[in-house]
Amino acid sequence: MKVTNVALYGGLDDTVAETAAIKSYLDSLGIEYANLFYSDSSQFEAVLKPVNTWFDDKEITKFPFVIWDVTDTTGAVTRKVAMNLKEVKASNLQPTSGSTK
Repeated sequence: MKVTNVALYGGLDDTVAETAAIKSYLDSLGIEYANLFYSDSSQFEAVLKPVNTWFDDKEITKFPFVIWDVTDTTGAVTRKVAMNLKEVKASNLQPTSGSTK
């Protein structure tokens, strides 16, 4: 399996400590990711609404969350999401081979 397009989404709200904890965890693993942080709460709905169209089985209602794509050996790509530090740790994300981090 190949993991690509990892992105941490966070917002300046009451979950900012959880966002920082996830960021620290991803950094400790050496995973390359985009850190998408929104400080203006008026942006939150404009971010969450389209992201929710990417998943049939989960509804994302708040920050933080991590999204990534997994490509299996057949080339099929599946988009994954973890909505808190516990789920991120349970996902067993690993750095892509050849990572520069």
